Amino acid sequence: MVYASTSSPQALIDPLSAAHYFLPYQAATIPGLTLRAKFTRYSDDSVNAPAEGTPVVSLVLAIGLGLASELWIPFIHRIYEIQRRKEGRTFQIMSIWTIDFANHGGAAVLNAEALTTHFSERFPTSEKTIAVDSFLSSSLLSAVEKANLVAVGHSGGGGGAFWSTLGMTPGQTSPFKTVILVEPPTFSQDDLPIFNAVVRAIAKFNRMKPDFWENVDEAMEFVRTFPPGSSFHEDVLAVMKETNFRPDTREIDGHQVAGVTTIMPIAQETASFHKNGETSIWIWNHMKNVSLPNSLFRLHVIIGSTPGFGPKALADSVSNEIFSNKELFASLSTIQDTDHYVPQEKPYELAARIYEILQQESRREVARL
Repeated sequence: MVYASTSSPQALIDPLSAAHYFLPYQAATIPGLTLRAKFTRYSDDSVNAPAEGTPVVSLVLAIGLGLASELWIPFIHRIYEIQRRKEGRTFQIMSIWTIDFANHGGAAVLNAEALTTHFSERFPTSEKTIAVDSFLSSSLLSAVEKANLVAVGHSGGGGGAFWSTLGMTPGQTSPFKTVILVEPPTFSQDDLPIFNAVVRAIAKFNRMKPDFWENVDEAMEFVRTFPPGSSFHEDVLAVMKETNFRPDTREIDGHQVAGVTTIMPIAQETASFHKNGETSIWIWNHMKNVSLPNSLFRLHVIIGSTPGFGPKALADSVSNEIFSNKELFASLSTIQDTDHYVPQEKPYELAARIYEILQQESRREVARL
């Protein structure tokens, strides 16, 4: 059964519509365990149905590790706004889906007991993959949506979410017409020790940082003080204030104190990164050696102009891998004045670039027909 909810901070959504679904699936790594992932469908009902013959697309957004899908709302607003203002459209965005994996966002609240019992140290990539596979085979997507899917992934969340697509072999058909990866973790095997050192530093910081505040304003003061939130766009921070915290009660000095905590447990941020480096390397190697040379899908890569995840050696490794393999990409774009957190720092510039990519792909599709 799919558990649906129409509840939403509507003031953040207007004039769009949003519907939330909690999709149960059998865990990949724990036999007999049912987990739930959250899928949200955003649509713009103010746009007329596309003219006959106009290509349509539906986007599936996979968020970066430790982040929340709601932080893409400014991006979603802007790309729909671009569409509304565009005259003579060559395609139409039908829907935009976001994914909160079982240990992210509202899904983490539903799965709290299972996460504590089974995934306190590591939440493996295979659990993200099976959630996406369950979504693609579910009745949530219409036949039209399934035929016109575009995958958009940020950082390690993207590759992991679309593992089944990126791991395809010649002869298979991709469920996605196009894949767009924003700041993918394309470092080499030689630099895995550096990445693992970054993960250990993240884990240490997460153990030290608070997860309980008197109120949301106090929580946001912390977010604004430390990276990565200190560089997020103001509109993204406004969404975070309304969506990333929930009421909580803690015992302090023998008294029950009411306050707020993060919807995603901090321990799950750490669990998401644990051994993610090995997975990222495997996915990237498969992409550049199998998927892309065999044209299993078209890949567009978008990066920030400033290295922003890990030390310089790791940033150089990621950059070298991208630029030395750019002939495999349908396009390679740079968003200026931002680092690894492109969707959160430059949501509007990212929306404009992705709209351009979708437009290019639609024209290519029409020309092919």
